[in-house]
Amino acid sequence: MPVQQGRLDGGAVHLERLVGEDPDHQGAGRGRGEERQHQRDDQAPARGHRAAGGGARFPFFLGAFALGAIALGHAGGLPRRRTERATFVLHARRAILGRVSPLEQIEIRVGAERFAALATGEGPLVLLLHGFPDVPRSWAPVMEQLAGAHRCVAPWTRGYAPSTLDGPFDADRLAADAIGFADALSPDAPVLLVGHDWGAATAYVACMRAPERFAGCVAISVPHPLAFFAYMARHPGQLRRSAYMGFFQLPVLPER
Repeated sequence: MPVQQGRLDGGAVHLERLVGEDPDHQGAGRGRGEERQHQRDDQAPARGHRAAGGGARFPFFLGAFALGAIALGHAGGLPRRRTERATFVLHARRAILGRVSPLEQIEIRVGAERFAALATGEGPLVLLLHGFPDVPRSWAPVMEQLAGAHRCVAPWTRGYAPSTLDGPFDADRLAADAIGFADALSPDAPVLLVGHDWGAATAYVACMRAPERFAGCVAISVPHPLAFFAYMARHPGQLRRSAYMGFFQLPVLPER
């Protein structure tokens, strides 16, 4: 069974880019810039008169005002890159969620327990396990890419509402849940298991416990435990940076 490791930048897929110039948009921006310039020119004498009473501050404010007016005057002739970038990101997010969503919320029953999940697409099953403190919606961009050829299911794992909240929350229990998801959703065919962060750690254990249930394993951002421990032996500073994981395993205290 193949195992791949990768990185997910902050648990997100970045869609921002700087778009090229739009002649129509550029012209509209220039008009607004010229209008603002005329307004500033009309107001300049009055502002200058008031500023004159400020003594030594007058040259500073006048210079700042002049630079601001010039900048506003030229802004209309430049591509509105920040606005276009924000608009592109907004449209990209809508496009992703529009093609994927409304993501179907389903219920997975594993024994007597119930787990909520987001699902989309048709085809061989891809099971996506989120990390900490992520949620299934974090997988939306990935699900959008895979939905054309796969059935994608991203459950809220144990401890995350609206799924079952009861513990234990150790890797063995979470791995048993993942195997249960595979059995419930694809009883006759192995599934591709994808995990990010704590979901990756769960995926390692699940594939070790039931390799016949998984066609492959993709682990994002978290190396295999043996590789991780070997790295810490060579780089002791990593132990300090990873100490928070031990803190979260303490009873009661992390919830306070």
